[in-house]
Amino acid sequence: MNPLLVDLIDNEAGAAFSADTHRFVVASAGRRSGKTIRGKKKTYKRAVFNRPRHIWTPRYAMCAPTRGQAKAIFWQDLKDMTKDIHAAKPVETELFVTVHANTGSGVAEIHVVGLDEPARIEGPPWDGFEIDEVDDMPAGFWDEHLRPCLSDRSGWAILHGVPNGYGIIYDFSLLPAKDPDWRFLSWKSSEVMDPKEIASAMRTMDPKTFRQEYEASFEASSGRVFYAFDRKLDCHEIPDAVMNGPVMAGMDFNVDPMTSIIFADVGDITYILDVIEIPGSNTAEMCGEIRARYGQRCTDVYPDPSGRARKTSSHVGVTDHTIIKAAGFTVHTRLTVSIRDGINAVNSRFCTADGKRHCVVNSKCGRAIELLERHKYKKDSSVPLDDEFGHGCSAFRYAMDIRHSLIERPSWSQ
Repeated sequence: MNPLLVDLIDNEAGAAFSADTHRFVVASAGRRSGKTIRGKKKTYKRAVFNRPRHIWTPRYAMCAPTRGQAKAIFWQDLKDMTKDIHAAKPVETELFVTVHANTGSGVAEIHVVGLDEPARIEGPPWDGFEIDEVDDMPAGFWDEHLRPCLSDRSGWAILHGVPNGYGIIYDFSLLPAKDPDWRFLSWKSSEVMDPKEIASAMRTMDPKTFRQEYEASFEASSGRVFYAFDRKLDCHEIPDAVMNGPVMAGMDFNVDPMTSIIFADVGDITYILDVIEIPGSNTAEMCGEIRARYGQRCTDVYPDPSGRARKTSSHVGVTDHTIIKAAGFTVHTRLTVSIRDGINAVNSRFCTADGKRHCVVNSKCGRAIELLERHKYKKDSSVPLDDEFGHGCSAFRYAMDIRHSLIERPSWSQ
Protein backbone atom coordinates (compact mmCIF):
# COMPACT_ATOMS: atom_id res chain seq x y z
CA MET A 1 0.00 0.00 0.00
CA ASN A 2 1.19 3.51 -0.81
CA PRO A 3 2.55 4.95 2.49
CA LEU A 4 1.23 8.38 1.52
CA LEU A 5 -2.30 6.98 1.75
CA VAL A 6 -1.85 5.31 5.14
CA ASP A 7 -3.72 7.02 7.98
CA LEU A 8 -1.65 6.85 11.14
CA ILE A 9 -2.95 7.00 14.69
CA ASP A 10 -1.69 10.32 15.97
CA ASN A 11 0.28 10.28 19.17
CA GLU A 12 2.10 13.31 20.52
CA ALA A 13 5.69 12.25 19.82
CA GLY A 14 4.86 10.64 16.47
CA ALA A 15 3.05 13.75 15.25
CA ALA A 16 5.97 15.89 16.43
CA PHE A 17 8.38 13.70 14.45
CA SER A 18 6.29 14.08 11.29
CA ALA A 19 6.11 17.87 11.65
CA ASP A 20 9.67 18.48 12.81
CA THR A 21 11.87 20.74 10.67
CA HIS A 22 15.27 20.20 12.31
CA ARG A 23 18.12 19.35 9.98
CA PHE A 24 18.74 16.05 11.77
CA VAL A 25 15.79 14.36 13.44
CA VAL A 26 15.90 10.98 15.20
CA ALA A 27 12.96 8.75 16.13
CA SER A 28 13.39 5.87 18.57
CA ALA A 29 10.10 4.03 18.72
CA GLY A 30 8.64 0.61 19.37
CA ARG A 31 7.83 -2.00 16.73
CA ARG A 32 4.78 -1.38 14.53
CA SER A 33 4.39 2.14 15.95
CA GLY A 34 4.44 3.96 12.61
CA LYS A 35 7.97 5.35 12.70
CA THR A 36 9.03 3.92 9.32
CA ILE A 37 5.87 5.07 7.52
CA ARG A 38 6.27 8.50 9.10
CA GLY A 39 9.89 8.53 7.96
CA LYS A 40 8.95 7.64 4.37
CA LYS A 41 6.29 10.37 4.23
CA LYS A 42 8.70 12.88 5.71
CA THR A 43 11.41 11.97 3.19
CA TYR A 44 8.94 12.30 0.29
CA LYS A 45 7.86 15.78 1.39
CA ARG A 46 11.40 17.02 1.92
CA ALA A 47 12.68 15.58 -1.36
CA VAL A 48 9.78 16.74 -3.56
CA PHE A 49 8.64 20.03 -2.02
CA ASN A 50 11.62 21.54 -0.17
CA ARG A 51 13.60 23.60 -2.66
CA PRO A 52 17.39 23.22 -2.30
CA ARG A 53 19.62 26.30 -2.29
CA HIS A 54 21.63 25.11 -5.29
CA ILE A 55 20.79 24.70 -9.00
CA TRP A 56 21.90 21.09 -9.48
CA THR A 57 19.71 18.00 -9.46
CA PRO A 58 19.41 17.00 -5.79
CA ARG A 59 20.12 13.44 -4.72
CA TYR A 60 18.48 11.70 -1.78
CA ALA A 61 18.93 8.19 -0.38
CA MET A 62 16.73 5.90 1.69
CA CYS A 63 19.11 3.63 3.57
CA ALA A 64 19.15 0.40 5.59
CA PRO A 65 22.00 -1.78 6.92
CA THR A 66 22.15 -4.00 3.81
CA ARG A 67 21.02 -3.65 0.20
CA GLY A 68 18.56 -6.49 0.66
CA GLN A 69 17.01 -4.82 3.69
CA ALA A 70 16.91 -1.44 1.97
CA LYS A 71 15.13 -2.91 -1.05
CA ALA A 72 12.61 -4.75 1.13
CA ILE A 73 11.90 -1.73 3.33
CA PHE A 74 11.87 1.08 0.78
CA TRP A 75 11.87 0.17 -2.92
CA GLN A 76 8.25 -0.77 -3.63
CA ASP A 77 6.94 1.95 -1.35
CA LEU A 78 9.18 4.54 -3.02
CA LYS A 79 7.81 3.58 -6.44
CA ASP A 80 4.24 3.70 -5.13
CA MET A 81 4.72 7.10 -3.49
CA THR A 82 6.22 8.66 -6.61
CA LYS A 83 4.30 6.88 -9.39
CA ASP A 84 2.41 10.06 -10.39
CA ILE A 85 5.52 12.24 -10.57
CA HIS A 86 8.08 10.00 -12.30
CA ALA A 87 10.26 11.96 -14.70
CA ALA A 88 11.73 8.71 -16.04
CA LYS A 89 11.19 4.99 -15.62
CA PRO A 90 12.47 3.66 -12.22
CA VAL A 91 15.90 2.05 -12.56
CA GLU A 92 15.41 -1.40 -11.08
CA THR A 93 19.05 -2.50 -11.28
CA GLU A 94 20.35 0.54 -9.39
CA LEU A 95 17.24 1.13 -7.24
CA PHE A 96 16.53 4.79 -7.92
CA VAL A 97 13.77 6.98 -9.29
CA THR A 98 13.89 10.40 -10.94
CA VAL A 99 10.88 12.54 -10.03
CA HIS A 100 9.48 15.95 -10.83
CA ALA A 101 10.26 18.18 -7.86
CA ASN A 102 10.56 21.76 -6.63
CA THR A 103 14.21 22.15 -7.66
CA GLY A 104 16.29 24.33 -9.94
CA SER A 105 16.45 21.55 -12.53
CA GLY A 106 12.83 20.56 -12.00
CA VAL A 107 13.71 16.98 -11.00
CA ALA A 108 15.27 15.05 -8.13
CA GLU A 109 16.76 11.58 -7.70
CA ILE A 110 15.77 9.31 -4.81
CA HIS A 111 17.95 6.22 -4.33
CA VAL A 112 17.57 3.10 -2.18
CA VAL A 113 20.94 2.12 -0.68
CA GLY A 114 22.36 -0.56 1.60
CA LEU A 115 25.16 0.61 3.87
CA ASP A 116 26.91 -2.76 4.09
CA GLU A 117 29.19 -1.29 1.42
CA PRO A 118 29.69 2.38 2.41
CA ALA A 119 31.46 3.11 -0.89
CA ARG A 120 28.02 3.06 -2.54
CA ILE A 121 27.17 6.30 -0.77
CA GLU A 122 30.52 8.08 -0.91
CA GLY A 123 31.74 10.35 -3.70
CA PRO A 124 29.17 12.79 -5.13
CA PRO A 125 27.38 15.09 -2.63
CA TRP A 126 23.95 14.21 -1.26
CA ASP A 127 21.06 16.44 -0.21
CA GLY A 128 19.37 14.16 2.30
CA PHE A 129 19.22 10.71 3.86
CA GLU A 130 16.55 8.60 5.47
CA ILE A 131 18.11 5.85 7.57
CA ASP A 132 16.18 2.92 9.08
CA GLU A 133 17.36 0.31 11.62
CA VAL A 134 19.99 2.74 12.87
CA ASP A 135 21.32 0.51 15.65
CA ASP A 136 22.05 -2.27 13.16
CA MET A 137 24.31 -0.03 11.07
CA PRO A 138 28.05 -0.74 10.81
CA ALA A 139 30.33 1.14 13.19
CA GLY A 140 31.31 4.59 11.99
CA PHE A 141 28.57 4.74 9.36
CA TRP A 142 27.54 8.28 10.34
CA ASP A 143 30.72 10.17 11.23
CA GLU A 144 32.97 8.43 8.71
CA HIS A 145 30.65 7.97 5.74
CA LEU A 146 27.27 9.70 5.69
CA ARG A 147 27.75 12.97 7.58
CA PRO A 148 30.62 14.18 5.31
CA CYS A 149 28.45 13.54 2.21
CA LEU A 150 25.94 16.14 3.44
CA SER A 151 28.39 18.97 3.98
CA ASP A 152 28.64 20.35 0.43
CA ARG A 153 24.89 20.96 0.13
CA SER A 154 23.94 21.40 3.81
CA GLY A 155 21.95 18.18 3.55
CA TRP A 156 19.55 16.75 6.09
CA ALA A 157 18.94 13.33 7.66
CA ILE A 158 15.92 11.49 9.06
CA LEU A 159 17.01 8.59 11.28
CA HIS A 160 14.79 6.02 12.97
CA GLY A 161 14.81 2.56 14.50
CA VAL A 162 14.32 0.42 17.58
CA PRO A 163 17.18 0.77 20.08
CA ASN A 164 19.65 -2.06 20.64
CA GLY A 165 21.07 -1.49 24.09
CA TYR A 166 23.05 1.70 24.52
CA GLY A 167 23.97 1.85 20.85
CA ILE A 168 24.02 4.46 18.10
CA ILE A 169 20.47 5.69 18.73
CA TYR A 170 21.37 6.35 22.35
CA ASP A 171 24.39 8.37 21.23
CA PHE A 172 22.15 10.37 18.88
CA SER A 173 19.65 10.98 21.71
CA LEU A 174 22.32 13.00 23.53
CA LEU A 175 23.12 15.32 20.61
CA PRO A 176 20.18 17.79 20.88
CA ALA A 177 21.62 19.01 24.19
CA LYS A 178 24.86 19.90 22.39
CA ASP A 179 23.78 20.84 18.86
CA PRO A 180 20.65 22.83 17.85
CA ASP A 181 20.58 21.06 14.46
CA TRP A 182 19.40 17.86 16.18
CA ARG A 183 16.02 16.72 17.54
CA PHE A 184 15.28 13.41 19.30
CA LEU A 185 11.81 11.90 19.77
CA SER A 186 10.66 8.59 21.23
CA TRP A 187 7.38 6.77 21.76
CA LYS A 188 6.06 3.34 22.79
CA SER A 189 4.15 0.90 20.60
CA SER A 190 1.32 0.94 23.14
CA GLU A 191 0.55 4.54 22.18
CA VAL A 192 -0.75 3.43 18.78
CA MET A 193 -1.29 -0.35 18.90
CA ASP A 194 -4.23 -2.46 20.03
CA PRO A 195 -3.78 -3.43 23.73
CA LYS A 196 -4.53 -7.04 22.77
CA GLU A 197 -1.53 -7.05 20.42
CA ILE A 198 0.70 -5.64 23.17
CA ALA A 199 -0.52 -8.36 25.54
CA SER A 200 0.20 -10.97 22.85
CA ALA A 201 3.76 -9.66 22.48
CA MET A 202 4.26 -9.93 26.23
CA ARG A 203 3.35 -13.61 26.03
CA THR A 204 6.08 -14.33 23.46
CA MET A 205 8.96 -11.97 24.29
CA ASP A 206 11.34 -11.93 27.22
CA PRO A 207 10.99 -8.88 29.54
CA LYS A 208 14.14 -7.08 28.41
CA THR A 209 13.43 -7.60 24.72
CA PHE A 210 9.81 -6.48 25.19
CA ARG A 211 10.91 -3.25 26.85
CA GLN A 212 13.46 -2.65 24.11
CA GLU A 213 11.33 -3.63 21.10
CA TYR A 214 7.91 -2.30 22.15
CA GLU A 215 8.77 0.48 24.59
CA ALA A 216 11.92 1.78 22.82
CA SER A 217 13.80 1.43 26.10
CA PHE A 218 17.59 1.60 26.21
CA GLU A 219 18.52 -1.69 27.86
CA ALA A 220 22.04 -2.35 29.11
CA SER A 221 23.66 -5.66 28.15
CA SER A 222 23.95 -7.84 31.24
CA GLY A 223 27.21 -9.42 30.14
CA ARG A 224 25.53 -12.77 29.50
CA VAL A 225 24.03 -13.15 26.04
CA PHE A 226 21.28 -15.54 27.18
CA TYR A 227 20.53 -13.72 30.41
CA ALA A 228 16.99 -15.16 30.65
CA PHE A 229 18.35 -18.70 31.17
CA ASP A 230 18.26 -19.75 34.84
CA ARG A 231 19.60 -23.21 35.65
CA LYS A 232 17.47 -23.41 38.79
CA LEU A 233 14.29 -22.88 36.79
CA ASP A 234 15.13 -24.30 33.38
CA CYS A 235 17.20 -27.45 33.97
CA HIS A 236 15.22 -30.67 34.43
CA GLU A 237 15.29 -34.33 33.54
CA ILE A 238 13.83 -34.73 30.08
CA PRO A 239 10.82 -37.13 29.83
CA ASP A 240 11.59 -40.42 28.05
CA ALA A 241 8.88 -39.70 25.47
CA VAL A 242 10.80 -36.57 24.42
CA MET A 243 14.27 -38.16 24.63
CA ASN A 244 13.12 -41.03 22.40
CA GLY A 245 10.91 -39.01 20.07
CA PRO A 246 11.56 -36.84 16.99
CA VAL A 247 14.41 -34.34 17.31
CA MET A 248 15.96 -31.52 15.30
CA ALA A 249 19.41 -29.95 15.12
CA GLY A 250 20.84 -26.47 14.98
CA MET A 251 24.28 -26.49 13.33
CA ASP A 252 27.28 -24.15 13.34
CA PHE A 253 29.95 -24.59 10.67
CA ASN A 254 33.04 -23.72 12.67
CA VAL A 255 35.39 -26.64 11.99
CA ASP A 256 37.13 -26.70 15.37
CA PRO A 257 34.86 -27.71 16.89
CA MET A 258 31.99 -28.47 14.52
CA THR A 259 28.93 -28.04 16.74
CA SER A 260 25.28 -29.08 16.78
CA ILE A 261 22.55 -28.57 19.35
CA ILE A 262 19.92 -31.33 19.47
CA PHE A 263 16.47 -30.15 20.52
CA ALA A 264 12.78 -30.99 20.29
CA ASP A 265 9.66 -28.84 20.20
CA VAL A 266 6.79 -30.53 22.01
CA GLY A 267 3.67 -28.46 22.53
CA ASP A 268 4.78 -24.99 23.57
CA ILE A 269 8.04 -26.22 25.12
CA THR A 270 11.48 -26.40 23.49
CA TYR A 271 13.66 -29.14 25.00
CA ILE A 272 17.46 -28.97 24.64
CA LEU A 273 18.62 -32.59 24.74
CA ASP A 274 22.26 -32.71 23.72
CA VAL A 275 25.33 -30.86 22.42
CA ILE A 276 27.56 -32.50 19.82
CA GLU A 277 31.05 -31.04 19.40
CA ILE A 278 33.62 -32.65 17.06
CA PRO A 279 37.11 -31.06 16.95
CA GLY A 280 38.69 -30.60 13.51
CA SER A 281 35.60 -31.92 11.78
CA ASN A 282 33.40 -31.09 8.81
CA THR A 283 29.75 -31.09 7.81
CA ALA A 284 29.66 -34.66 6.51
CA GLU A 285 31.16 -36.05 9.73
CA MET A 286 28.68 -34.08 11.84
CA CYS A 287 25.77 -35.42 9.81
CA GLY A 288 27.12 -38.93 10.31
CA GLU A 289 27.39 -38.41 14.06
CA ILE A 290 23.83 -37.13 14.31
CA ARG A 291 22.62 -40.17 12.37
CA ALA A 292 24.68 -42.49 14.59
CA ARG A 293 23.13 -41.06 17.76
CA TYR A 294 19.58 -40.35 16.65
CA GLY A 295 19.02 -42.35 13.48
CA GLN A 296 16.01 -41.28 11.45
CA ARG A 297 14.47 -39.53 14.47
CA CYS A 298 16.36 -36.38 13.45
CA THR A 299 14.67 -35.03 10.35
CA ASP A 300 15.37 -31.29 10.26
CA VAL A 301 18.55 -29.19 10.49
CA TYR A 302 18.79 -25.43 11.05
CA PRO A 303 22.29 -24.43 9.96
CA ASP A 304 24.28 -21.24 9.53
CA PRO A 305 22.84 -19.46 6.44
CA SER A 306 26.38 -18.96 5.10
CA GLY A 307 26.36 -22.65 4.19
CA ARG A 308 24.30 -21.86 1.09
CA ALA A 309 27.47 -20.70 -0.65
CA ARG A 310 30.36 -22.06 1.36
CA LYS A 311 32.08 -25.10 -0.19
CA THR A 312 33.37 -27.82 2.10
CA SER A 313 34.41 -30.02 -0.80
CA SER A 314 36.50 -29.62 -3.90
CA HIS A 315 33.56 -30.78 -6.00
CA VAL A 316 31.84 -27.94 -7.82
CA GLY A 317 28.40 -27.13 -6.41
CA VAL A 318 28.88 -28.99 -3.13
CA THR A 319 28.11 -26.75 -0.16
CA ASP A 320 27.43 -27.30 3.52
CA HIS A 321 23.71 -27.18 2.85
CA THR A 322 23.81 -29.66 -0.03
CA ILE A 323 25.86 -32.05 2.14
CA ILE A 324 23.21 -31.88 4.88
CA LYS A 325 20.44 -32.43 2.34
CA ALA A 326 22.31 -35.37 0.82
CA ALA A 327 22.46 -36.96 4.28
CA GLY A 328 18.66 -37.07 4.28
CA PHE A 329 17.85 -34.01 6.37
CA THR A 330 15.54 -31.12 5.49
CA VAL A 331 17.49 -27.86 5.64
CA HIS A 332 15.82 -24.72 7.01
CA THR A 333 17.62 -21.39 6.90
CA ARG A 334 17.35 -17.68 6.35
CA LEU A 335 18.97 -15.67 3.60
CA THR A 336 20.90 -13.67 6.18
CA VAL A 337 21.74 -13.91 9.88
CA SER A 338 20.33 -11.43 12.38
CA ILE A 339 22.30 -12.04 15.55
CA ARG A 340 20.05 -9.68 17.46
CA ASP A 341 16.81 -11.37 16.36
CA GLY A 342 18.22 -14.81 17.14
CA ILE A 343 19.34 -13.79 20.63
CA ASN A 344 15.94 -12.26 21.33
CA ALA A 345 14.23 -15.44 20.14
CA VAL A 346 16.32 -17.61 22.50
CA ASN A 347 15.83 -15.36 25.52
CA SER A 348 12.11 -15.28 24.85
CA ARG A 349 11.96 -19.07 24.95
CA PHE A 350 13.46 -19.04 28.43
CA CYS A 351 11.19 -16.33 29.84
CA THR A 352 8.49 -14.12 28.34
CA ALA A 353 7.42 -10.71 29.61
CA ASP A 354 4.36 -12.26 31.27
CA GLY A 355 6.62 -14.57 33.32
CA LYS A 356 6.06 -17.82 31.37
CA ARG A 357 8.97 -20.17 30.58
CA HIS A 358 9.06 -22.24 27.37
CA CYS A 359 12.47 -23.93 27.30
CA VAL A 360 13.79 -26.92 29.28
CA VAL A 361 17.45 -27.92 29.31
CA ASN A 362 18.52 -31.50 29.94
CA SER A 363 19.96 -31.42 33.47
CA LYS A 364 22.32 -34.27 32.47
CA CYS A 365 23.86 -32.22 29.63
CA GLY A 366 26.40 -30.10 31.47
CA ARG A 367 27.86 -28.70 28.25
CA ALA A 368 24.52 -27.15 27.23
CA ILE A 369 24.25 -25.48 30.64
CA GLU A 370 27.83 -24.23 30.36
CA LEU A 371 27.26 -22.73 26.91
CA LEU A 372 24.10 -20.92 27.92
CA GLU A 373 25.57 -19.55 31.14
CA ARG A 374 29.03 -18.53 29.93
CA HIS A 375 28.48 -17.01 26.48
CA LYS A 376 28.96 -13.26 26.97
CA TYR A 377 29.04 -9.96 25.13
CA LYS A 378 32.19 -8.06 24.35
CA LYS A 379 32.85 -5.41 26.99
CA ASP A 380 30.62 -2.34 26.61
CA SER A 381 29.07 -3.86 23.47
CA SER A 382 26.00 -5.68 22.19
CA VAL A 383 28.24 -7.94 20.06
CA PRO A 384 28.72 -11.50 21.42
CA LEU A 385 32.24 -12.78 21.98
CA ASP A 386 33.63 -15.21 19.42
CA ASP A 387 34.71 -17.69 22.09
CA GLU A 388 34.53 -21.40 22.86
CA PHE A 389 30.91 -21.01 23.96
CA GLY A 390 29.72 -19.06 20.94
CA HIS A 391 29.55 -21.88 18.40
CA GLY A 392 27.06 -24.01 20.29
CA CYS A 393 25.00 -20.94 21.17
CA SER A 394 24.99 -19.91 17.51
CA ALA A 395 23.74 -23.36 16.52
CA PHE A 396 20.76 -22.99 18.86
CA ARG A 397 20.21 -19.37 17.82
CA TYR A 398 19.90 -20.31 14.13
CA ALA A 399 17.11 -22.74 14.96
CA MET A 400 15.18 -20.48 17.32
CA ASP A 401 15.43 -17.56 14.91
CA ILE A 402 13.30 -19.56 12.47
CA ARG A 403 11.10 -21.71 14.69
CA HIS A 404 10.28 -19.05 17.30
CA SER A 405 11.22 -15.78 15.64
CA LEU A 406 9.82 -12.56 17.05
CA ILE A 407 10.31 -10.71 13.75
CA GLU A 408 8.93 -11.70 10.35
CA ARG A 409 11.85 -12.30 7.97
CA PRO A 410 12.15 -14.54 4.90
CA SER A 411 13.26 -18.14 5.42
CA TRP A 412 13.38 -21.18 3.14
CA SER A 413 13.59 -24.96 3.30
CA GLN A 414 14.90 -27.65 0.97
